[in-house]
Amino acid sequence: MSDQSATADTQIRLGSVEEFPEGEGVSVDVEEFPVPLAVFNLGDGFRALPDRCPHKGAPLSRTGTTPETDSLGGTRGKLNLESGTVACPWHGLEFDLETGDCPATSYQVRPFDVVVDDGDVLLEP
Repeated sequence: MSDQSATADTQIRLGSVEEFPEGEGVSVDVEEFPVPLAVFNLGDGFRALPDRCPHKGAPLSRTGTTPETDSLGGTRGKLNLESGTVACPWHGLEFDLETGDCPATSYQVRPFDVVVDDGDVLLEP
């Protein structure tokens, strides 16, 4: 993604709506953050999390509504639109997109609010 810019009220432009396919995660480098953000188009809105699982650093953006099969035949990495969760593509830990909590562990990621304004996806840090 390119052309990130802060607006007068500290919103950060992440890209246009068209750059974020529904039901998928997209990694976005944001100058103001030390790691990229994983931005998820949930169909009825957007959410963002740091693009690193706190367990082993897997990119949370590498998920979609159809999980990939791992080398052992299991599935990893899924965006669940019904439950509002994303599962890590490496080990399957699930994170709530609203709270950042991982109910199965004490791991947590910081969720960010994302809004759409005039076709632009904006982060509200």
